Amino acid sequence: MKQAILGFGAVLGLCTSPAIFGTVHAEGTDPGTKGLEEIIVTAERRSEFSQNAPIALSVVTGQEIADQGISQPEDLNKLVPGLTITNTPITNISIRGVGAVTEFDSLAQLGVAVATDGVFIDRVTEVSGNFFDLSRVEVLLGPQGTLYGRNATGGAVNLVTNKPTQTFGGDIQEELGNYNLRRTTGAINVPITDEFAMRFAFYDSKRDGYLTDGFDDEDTRAGRIHALWTPNNDVTLLVTLEASRIGGQGVGNVFENMGLVGAQYSPTALSLRPLADVPGPNGPVPIPSPYPSYQDFNNRAARAQLDWDLGFATLTVIPGYRSQSFSYQNGTVQGGLHSSGSSDQYTGEVRLSHQDSTWKWTVGAFSLDEHVDFSFNAAFVYFDLPMFGAYATGDQFLTTPNYDTRSDAIFGETTYTFTDGLRGIFGLRYTTETNTAELYNKWYGEGYDIPGHSIIATDPLTGLPNNLYAYNTDGYQHAVDTTGKVGLEYDLAPKSMLYGTVSTGFKGGGFGLAPPPQTEYKPEYLTAYTIGVKNRFLDDTLQFNAEVYLWDYKDQQVSVIVNDIYGAKEQITSNAGSSRLNGVDMSLLWAPDAHDRFGAHVQYEHAIFGSYNVLSGLGASSSTPSGCVYTPTSYNGNPAFNENCAGLHLPFTPEFSGIVNYAHTFALPVGNLDLGGDVHFATSQQTNVSANALYTEHGYGIFDANLEYEAPKGTWSVTGYVRNIANRLVYDNQGQDNFSPAIPLNLQTVSYILPPRTFGIILKAHF
Repeated sequence: MKQAILGFGAVLGLCTSPAIFGTVHAEGTDPGTKGLEEIIVTAERRSEFSQNAPIALSVVTGQEIADQGISQPEDLNKLVPGLTITNTPITNISIRGVGAVTEFDSLAQLGVAVATDGVFIDRVTEVSGNFFDLSRVEVLLGPQGTLYGRNATGGAVNLVTNKPTQTFGGDIQEELGNYNLRRTTGAINVPITDEFAMRFAFYDSKRDGYLTDGFDDEDTRAGRIHALWTPNNDVTLLVTLEASRIGGQGVGNVFENMGLVGAQYSPTALSLRPLADVPGPNGPVPIPSPYPSYQDFNNRAARAQLDWDLGFATLTVIPGYRSQSFSYQNGTVQGGLHSSGSSDQYTGEVRLSHQDSTWKWTVGAFSLDEHVDFSFNAAFVYFDLPMFGAYATGDQFLTTPNYDTRSDAIFGETTYTFTDGLRGIFGLRYTTETNTAELYNKWYGEGYDIPGHSIIATDPLTGLPNNLYAYNTDGYQHAVDTTGKVGLEYDLAPKSMLYGTVSTGFKGGGFGLAPPPQTEYKPEYLTAYTIGVKNRFLDDTLQFNAEVYLWDYKDQQVSVIVNDIYGAKEQITSNAGSSRLNGVDMSLLWAPDAHDRFGAHVQYEHAIFGSYNVLSGLGASSSTPSGCVYTPTSYNGNPAFNENCAGLHLPFTPEFSGIVNYAHTFALPVGNLDLGGDVHFATSQQTNVSANALYTEHGYGIFDANLEYEAPKGTWSVTGYVRNIANRLVYDNQGQDNFSPAIPLNLQTVSYILPPRTFGIILKAHF
């Protein structure tokens, strides 16, 4: 299969269709075949052609994942407009502005459901380490409350791995690039008997950091074993074991407008933060050395899938287990934070499904049982906080000996043919969910002298007496939620379908790090109204898909860093209010002949907060978001403020975004030469809840190009690539620190970034 075609074209069936452009020909077929090939997906828990699925769907092929060097979740950003992923090291995913936006809360839950081979991943720290030996990635845009259930408010991301076959063979790929990149990945397929086969896959990648202080590096190892038993034509059993380790320093941030200068612990960061002493009773006290930065995430998983054709329906049973132990430390010249812990997750899903030309249906049950325990502590020196004087210290320690989630659901969805070309859709899911938590939190800091909660104790940061307050929280939540979907499909022509749906989804509630009343947050809900059309023209050489949507977002969970009710700066998740998101998606794929492929996709969206209210302990200050209104109030006799940001744009919702690409194949006497390029772009967008220009990512376009030589029969290939050719620095997930009034305001703004210019060579062999 052509590298240039697969390497950047597989993204372009976006939103209302899959990335058919990237699989113009199935692997192993004649590359001279003309036309757009269909992709079979399982997004609706059944196998079907993607153009027949009445949902907003994007598909990234496994070939593209390998060719584009997709090794981390955030690498998908450039391939799927409307999808925003950051890793800090917690994976935050939003689709069209809906999803989790968190900094370091290990208790946070994703607002986009992520699953590997149908097994749900609940922890935001367990998404990385799964991006190898994949058949495809399916991205479902919009609430998926019926078939996916909880935490699918914004949509779902399905990672589908390559499975064993009865053909012996494999592949190995070596990638070398700048920043000392060395990435090796491979797989081998071994048939044992006529009924039993195994597949072994591995991934090993190491790269220096993009930033001057060593952050934004990669150090990942992973492996997977599949065993497939097919005793007859009616039964298949797949058993999978996998493990991964993610190390290195992790993701860091930069000072804006200073290139790749690290804002964590580079010489520049040291020079810009000269106030390195904490005032003590006898003069300044030196801050202890910053924590060395590292991350160490160890993931393990086991799962199975039984498919049994019973005649009237197919029975599918999917038990799964995931566990993680982790420790990470993030040091800066102001201090640092450390977190460690573990989690265990058990899931089970049972489904019965049937499909024929008249009736398609799926019914099932799902259960999740998860236990998490972790500790978190942070030690920082804050500058220029008026309430605390010129300097202030803050040390927070949190332990969660028990954090448990139990979720059970029953569900069903059906598509019924009323007349020739007209079909109706109906689905319903009933979920019960219980969350319990034991939280112990304590803070050291000036100004935290809370009557009945405070004592004077030795501050670990300075070794001096300081105010200490502590509290325990025993949390309990029980929720019952019903979500569903209704819609119609109508065939305008043999290869043109019009559809309209109304679907709902919800994200479960939970508990955060702040004291009451800011500890607990309730579930959020989203209702999506969608009208779309999918078309194929000119003997399957032209495809045009479009979708118009309106999303109504209620009890929206927003994670922001504000002052808690006692004045301590913390990350707080609360049900801030509601939003309305309106948009249009259009995609065009064109394969005029066997050698040329063109694709374009554009998304327009208008998304603002209709209501927004967060309780803040200190209210307006020099670091509070602009465009928000602060109204004095009180809580239990303590002064407080209501922070109201209604009318502001949702973060990560550019008005326009999209991708344009082109590929051409040159047929050589021996082999093929494939040339391709693409640009992905977005207009300006807010990266935080604010109208402040400091939290605005200006519009950008990023250009990539690659050139591949492929030997006859695809036995081996060599590819050269350049990504982000213009070295465009795109800021992502910005935030403002409180350094010193002597530092220019633009240097106080730090941000995560998308990768700078990278280049390299990929060597691949098949056997």
